[in-house]
Amino acid sequence: GLQPALAANESIGAASTLALRRMNELLEQDGLSRHDGAHLRKSVLAKKVLAARKKQEPVIGLPVAPWVQDQTRRTRRALTRLGVPVVGDLDELTPIDVPGVDPATVDGQEVAEAALAALSWALAERIREEAGTAPTDTGVSEDAGSDPGDDPGGDDDDPDGEHDDGEHDDGRGA
Repeated sequence: GLQPALAANESIGAASTLALRRMNELLEQDGLSRHDGAHLRKSVLAKKVLAARKKQEPVIGLPVAPWVQDQTRRTRRALTRLGVPVVGDLDELTPIDVPGVDPATVDGQEVAEAALAALSWALAERIREEAGTAPTDTGVSEDAGSDPGDDPGGDDDDPDGEHDDGEHDDGRGA
């Protein structure tokens, strides 16, 4: 049978990425590993709360490094010289720049706004919880631990800066 389509990979803006990265660093300093609360960090905070701010923020760009361009040319020449049968067009292998900003140029005020949005969400959730008015469908499991289908060390949405995904939510997912 047909498999259901996977949910879209929600990316986050540059300021949110930097705020989430710093939050993860602070949590690590408090003795929490990147796996502790991974579901909250990635599936809820990054993909729901901060992703909702994406239109307010520039995205992180990624220019193609000169060595990548050189390697691509060498590989294309080698394939042509060898006469290897190729399905498709070798031009499709040419890397292209991903438009966006350099994270080092993001204004600190924008990062602070993203951090405050995350803090506001977390505090509102806690207030509702204590008042007994928390929504029944928050997308957060009782244990708030890792969701078996959620790879906190995966290459998408990696706020620790160890990986990067195609949408460049800086690759700093939770």
